[in-house]
Amino acid sequence: MMKVCQINIFYNQGSTGRIVASIHRNLEEQGHLSYVFYGLGPKDKRKNICKISSDRLAHFYGKMCRIIGLRFACAHLETLRLIIKVESIRPDIVHIHCMNCYYLNPSILFWYLGIRNYRVLITNHADISFTANCDCAFDCTKWKSGCGNCPYDKGNFHSRFFDRTHRSWMSFYKLYHFVKRLYVSSVSAYTNKRAIESPFFDKAIKFRVIKNGIDTSLFYYRPASEHSIKTIVYVTPNYLDPNKGFNYLVKIAKLTPEYKYLVIGVNQLHNMPTNLSFMGRINNQQELAKIYSSADLTILTSKQESFSLVCAESLCCGTPVLGFRSGGPESISLHDYSSFVDYGDIDALLKEMNRILEIKWDKNIISEEATRVYSNQSMANEYLSYYQEMLLES
Repeated sequence: MMKVCQINIFYNQGSTGRIVASIHRNLEEQGHLSYVFYGLGPKDKRKNICKISSDRLAHFYGKMCRIIGLRFACAHLETLRLIIKVESIRPDIVHIHCMNCYYLNPSILFWYLGIRNYRVLITNHADISFTANCDCAFDCTKWKSGCGNCPYDKGNFHSRFFDRTHRSWMSFYKLYHFVKRLYVSSVSAYTNKRAIESPFFDKAIKFRVIKNGIDTSLFYYRPASEHSIKTIVYVTPNYLDPNKGFNYLVKIAKLTPEYKYLVIGVNQLHNMPTNLSFMGRINNQQELAKIYSSADLTILTSKQESFSLVCAESLCCGTPVLGFRSGGPESISLHDYSSFVDYGDIDALLKEMNRILEIKWDKNIISEEATRVYSNQSMANEYLSYYQEMLLES
């Protein structure tokens, strides 16, 4: 029996929060002791799940960090509280997911983990774990050599006044190297390649790719009545984020008035093409799965993604995927049922769109194959296997 502590921003909320919850449940079902510490969201009173920060304080810390230019220079008391909890457990493995959002002070935490010589697993859900500054580094490679003189605007590296990206980078470099039993996992081959190239992890013992899992009891193919107009799904959590490429969807819709686009996550906007139907935010995942199932295609327009839950959800519901190459999606997708073109190449995207929409897909087969790859159970089992290897090796 092993003891595992997971640390994340959320528990059972958002993509990483649900991943943490799935791993937690699987560990307990297998007879292991599992503990979760998280920073934001509703307080969960169940045993071995502990919220260590408050949303209001994290919001305040965020404002302070934007002034001083150091994204992780906060949450001292919250981190000390976490350390006291971990010290009472003395886990075999500490699994760290996302450290951003101002609920945790990595410098204090890693100092403690290094002193205690814990086995530490870092999961790369985004670039920030090896940039120490930005969530998406895009084409910038300064994270390989120390950052500083950040090419992005001050808002992107979370300061309105100072560029202290080099100082933040050096802090992370030192704290990662202070942990002697460091392991790394990444959610896609794309993110894993970037992690291997990072100086932060040049002393890591092992790297592993473990794809994110989804709840395949919710996301599966549901037969729907046929429709005469080809329907394409587009899902975005934030259409204002330039990285998500909503402007490309608008251009594509204007060029293809014969197709209908269901836009999920966005309320009605004015002066938009008439073939864009805005569905708003859909919190009911069964309803979202029905929309995926009824569509002919799901389209992705992001510039950079570490994974793509939209891609996994769509395929599990039997619907093929088309998008721009953005790193994660093309490395985790089922290649027989997805296609990706160079970022921003609308002509190539439209050509592939017409080709895919002409094919009579067997959605049951797509759904069955995707379920085997993207299920929560498959993901949780892979993490359990990795934990067991960690225990044997160090």
